[in-house]
Amino acid sequence: MRTFKLVDCWIQGLMILAAVPIAFSNTNFDGIFFGAYFMVGGWQILSVILHRIFYTPQHKSFMRRIYLITLAIVAGVLLASITSFIIWALYGLLFFSPLMAVYYLITCVVEAKKLPEVPEPQAIV
Repeated sequence: MRTFKLVDCWIQGLMILAAVPIAFSNTNFDGIFFGAYFMVGGWQILSVILHRIFYTPQHKSFMRRIYLITLAIVAGVLLASITSFIIWALYGLLFFSPLMAVYYLITCVVEAKKLPEVPEPQAIV
């Protein structure tokens, strides 16, 4: 589990670091901007689902619970706004979701640090 968690943290961090220059250098919001945006978000949603399936309660932190509640509220607002103010909700997400991405990365790093070290296998001599 620790290896998966560390790989997950590294991939998230690298994706976020790669997405930041794309976001600030791309002023016309073409496919590259949204591609980077959805790659980070897609990876993190996949990570949330895998954590939900495979991790036991002692591996989850209070920060994860806050993230899941926030994610549920965001999904609820999007579903509720489909007919009325969807464009405003999506516009708000354009600025709010990067904050959620960084918060989720911090959550994963904190949880990874709490996991016990797995001893390396010893060679038989």
